[in-house]
Amino acid sequence: MKPLIQLRRRSVALAAFALLTASGAGAQTIAWGTSSMGGLSYLVGAASAGVLGKHIKTVKFTAMVSSGSTENVRRIEGGEFQCGQPTADTAYVAFNGTREFKEPNKKLRFVANQWISPENVIVPRDSPIKTLADLKGKRITSTPGWGATIFAPALLEAAGLKKGDYEMIVLSGADGAASFRDGRVDAGMWAYGVPTATVSELAGAKNGIRFIPIDKTAEDAIKAKFPYWFVSKIPKGAYPGVTEDVPSMANNNVLLCSADVSDDVVYNMTKVMYQQAAEIKLSVPAAEALGTPAMAANPVIPMHPGAMRFYREIGLVK
Repeated sequence: MKPLIQLRRRSVALAAFALLTASGAGAQTIAWGTSSMGGLSYLVGAASAGVLGKHIKTVKFTAMVSSGSTENVRRIEGGEFQCGQPTADTAYVAFNGTREFKEPNKKLRFVANQWISPENVIVPRDSPIKTLADLKGKRITSTPGWGATIFAPALLEAAGLKKGDYEMIVLSGADGAASFRDGRVDAGMWAYGVPTATVSELAGAKNGIRFIPIDKTAEDAIKAKFPYWFVSKIPKGAYPGVTEDVPSMANNNVLLCSADVSDDVVYNMTKVMYQQAAEIKLSVPAAEALGTPAMAANPVIPMHPGAMRFYREIGLVK
């Protein structure tokens, strides 16, 4: 792992630990769902929570480790988390009660776009696999919930593969990376922002990695079925050995808060994340939407009134 990435991860983890152990007597608590500790979602959430706690003294923000998007929205709806970071399409289907959600999750409210997660499809550097179609008959790992049940199967279906043509090994990000590194799976399919520590570690390992591009045929099939996905890329130089841009599909990663969180609290949160975005990005540069007009663009579910008030003040929404 690059020393700079190690330093960033250590500083974010220390900030999160400080939040977890702070006394904060009398302060309102915002439990903020993220991902596994190695994931970009955790790093963004912990960095954001640290900056918010520094600027909003009346609220204690705690970044919570979770299994990711699906758990985050369910626990916001259930009142265990006040805020959380899912992918945009998980937010959409959860709010509307479709796909893996049997009932609408009506407490969910959009606050901000935070970063883009291109779909990372990786194989060992010396693997004979060159295309998505070459994954037929292979063992593939992806994360529980959205990753293994929606994202990976959708991409493989767009490439002409159906369930039964491959074996999906559902593991946490850390366990999936270990299985990939040890050669127990042939490929990893993860919706991760760029760069993310898990992929950086694999790219720097002895066997290295190679990204499988998403071709135009698969792009068109995905966009027809999932209009909230869009064309993106793994940029050149993002990881060791990536010498040119790799075409991919992407999904926004969003911050949601419960409708039960007060308008004033969400207003102040949104304002700090916009105005102090550079401070958050010192720890996590991948949080690219923060502090830009993209932060408020194209919400997939109703916007929280507190966030809307701030965006209206600065002219990002009418």
